Amino acid sequence: MSTRSPAAPRSPGFSREDPYPAYREARSRCPVVHDPELNAYVVTRYADVAEVLADPASYSSLLAVPMYVDNPPSVREALGADVLEDPGTYMVVADPPEHRPLKSLGSALISRERVEGLRPVIAARARRLVDAFEADGRADLVSAFADPLAYGTLCDLLGVPEESRARTRRRVDLALHLIDPGAPEETKLQAAAAVRQWYAEVRTLVAAKAEQPGDDLLSDLVLTGHASQAWAYVQSLLGAGLYTTRHLIAGVVHTVLEPEHRSHWGELAADPAHAPKLVEEHLRRDAPHRGLSRLTTHAVQLGGATIPAGSTVLPLVGSANRDEAVFPDPDTFVPGRSNIRKHLALGRGIHVCVGAHLARAEADVALGVLSSRLPNAQLERGFTPRYVPSPYFRGLLELPITW
Repeated sequence: MSTRSPAAPRSPGFSREDPYPAYREARSRCPVVHDPELNAYVVTRYADVAEVLADPASYSSLLAVPMYVDNPPSVREALGADVLEDPGTYMVVADPPEHRPLKSLGSALISRERVEGLRPVIAARARRLVDAFEADGRADLVSAFADPLAYGTLCDLLGVPEESRARTRRRVDLALHLIDPGAPEETKLQAAAAVRQWYAEVRTLVAAKAEQPGDDLLSDLVLTGHASQAWAYVQSLLGAGLYTTRHLIAGVVHTVLEPEHRSHWGELAADPAHAPKLVEEHLRRDAPHRGLSRLTTHAVQLGGATIPAGSTVLPLVGSANRDEAVFPDPDTFVPGRSNIRKHLALGRGIHVCVGAHLARAEADVALGVLSSRLPNAQLERGFTPRYVPSPYFRGLLELPITW
């Protein structure tokens, strides 16, 4: 029988600011249940979420996120055929066998070696950002630090020229409306106009890379014969990659500055090698995205429920990462857990995040720079966390700190 899942965003008692009590209730009462408002099976226990993510043959990624073509006719017309028919393939919605070459290409382009080579560049940008507000004694670390650090790093990686970065940043935000089913059509039309301009600019940039390649991802795509993937990479990295990394950076700083965890800040200032364990435990405890939908390719049994073929499944990684059966005392921040790498914040199976090394590196560097430059930092008095109203991401709207 269908019932509302306590973990569904508009269920009674669900809180965007603190969804974890609702997740806990869902795990204990209805861990796999069809939610009629979402028209999806909501999955909340770790074992079931991990099974969905690790079995692409049964759970297709075709519906992982909405695509531009899913918009109303007026919006599709505003986008134009060239945007809608771009030959690039998005890794996040690809299934085997199409997925394998895309993942191999992505892993080569965003390799661990490349990311390690970017660490000094990330650190230099982080120090410049702190330079800009250090004398003020107060800053919003989302707008003044986490967002420009994540965005600038991705632009460096892609090879986006400095002169176009400001207008591209505005277009990234607008583009999100095109994959938000709840966005008004007028808003989507404005977004479509911006994305169409952005698409034309990316094509011009790719042509320039063919004439004069640089040490960047777009140049590598051109030089290796994969220029057709350029738009897909720009959209993916400056979309999902930007927001998840921004939310990770701001989120882990917020966690470590909370009074009950504040001792970690001093440890970081003395030795930034503490950063990775803090980042990993924050990823488990407060994953920066909700989870991506799947589509059943045949009837399946999952968590005691029978799910018909062609059904939408929503695996909630934020709930799975607080499953008591896997992580003892799951609501408590415990850096250095023995099984910490079991968390699902960055995916599992073939769709594990191709940019995971980069996101971790940025958060590590951010913690090291901030703790050394602002050793007396604390959350602004009276600060109450508020989170973005997004169907995909979980992240702070702002993070005011003082020192």
